[in-house]
Amino acid sequence: MPAFIDILETLTVKVLQALDSLFKLFVSLMRVIADHLADVLDHPLPAGPLNTLYRWIQTESEIADPEDVTLGGLVFLIAGFAVTTSYKLIHGVDQAPFPGGRFPAIPAPPWHSAYDPSQELETVPDPEMNARMQGLQGVCGFCGLFGGFFDLAADLVPAVGAGTLPKGLDAFVAAGSTILTGFMFGAVTSCPPVTGTSWSAAGGKWSQAFLVSCMSVLASAGAIFADRKDDADTSILRNTGKVVIGPITVGTLSVAYMILCGLASDIDGTNPYTEAQILLSALPGGFQFLRIGIGKGSLMRAGAVAALDVVSTEASALMLIVAALTEGPAVDKSQKLPKGKIGSPYSTPIKATGGTHPYNQPLKDWQIRTGSLPPGLRLDAKTGVISGIPTTAGTSSFSVWCSDSYGPPQFSKPVTLSIQTEA
Repeated sequence: MPAFIDILETLTVKVLQALDSLFKLFVSLMRVIADHLADVLDHPLPAGPLNTLYRWIQTESEIADPEDVTLGGLVFLIAGFAVTTSYKLIHGVDQAPFPGGRFPAIPAPPWHSAYDPSQELETVPDPEMNARMQGLQGVCGFCGLFGGFFDLAADLVPAVGAGTLPKGLDAFVAAGSTILTGFMFGAVTSCPPVTGTSWSAAGGKWSQAFLVSCMSVLASAGAIFADRKDDADTSILRNTGKVVIGPITVGTLSVAYMILCGLASDIDGTNPYTEAQILLSALPGGFQFLRIGIGKGSLMRAGAVAALDVVSTEASALMLIVAALTEGPAVDKSQKLPKGKIGSPYSTPIKATGGTHPYNQPLKDWQIRTGSLPPGLRLDAKTGVISGIPTTAGTSSFSVWCSDSYGPPQFSKPVTLSIQTEA
């Protein structure tokens, strides 16, 4: 028995040492990737006439020093065209995904030097910021919708034969998948402030899930960089190591992400719709375990996994788009509240629309913005019901607003109402 315990102890120490070495190796790899990420995205492409179009777009955007198209620029150009066109078809041609052409600023995390606790959306609700974050979610949803087809192509490359494809096409598919699905649809939408939660919410589980998502993006960017340096067999992370290392890496990160999101949702009480959308977005990564060892000619298995991937991604993206494009609540400004009588019980709900869908119900956070209720009456912040016993005759005017339960909550515009009390 003592010998068995000694063996178990030795084995445990060796495993811990191996894990420690693996962790240090991974940290070093992430540092190298981060240092060369700009180099990957700035890799010039022999785009020919496309450079003329790309320079014209930059000139029209008032960029002082236009540049030729790069790998990252080409992906963002395609994504920008698809996202902007889709957004304008829904909202109107005079509307832009990002007003002024600027990406909305996201509050910095606690470990960043620019962190400001007052910017935590859960601490100090900011209706304008919340609206921008909802719009950003919609844009990310469109990125996932189009990025799913890059993932589809990435899944099928080994079965078709990577050697039969032009080198640039492999990198283009990898960059499209990394930027659209990995970064925009994955990392950005898992960022706590974008979803309306604080960085410390759910015991930090949301932040941990976000970091795992970022690790996946960095690993994908690293595969592109390694391929450019001829140190890898493919620029597509999920296909590296003869389609063995890639699926294991992507699958492990995806499972870790789903576990963290599941724990965070349970702690925070996230609504089932949003929880399903989040987990569905990570499901394609879990399917990667089914691709281990896939090679040329394995079109049936590759096609099946690719189909599962694209269906899951598209369904999750559509769920996000539908929720993000839903209008916020609105207090009925035409309603007339009933008169009150001194000494008599008074109770009436304030009418408002919105907050009726699985992802944004119920309406909440009812507040008096300006003015005041008649003495003796109060507004229930949860239900929007004004109740009590009036004590003074007269007319009281006040403005009121509320929010829905979307993440982040969307606020109605303040509406002025009045209540008349009689003796």
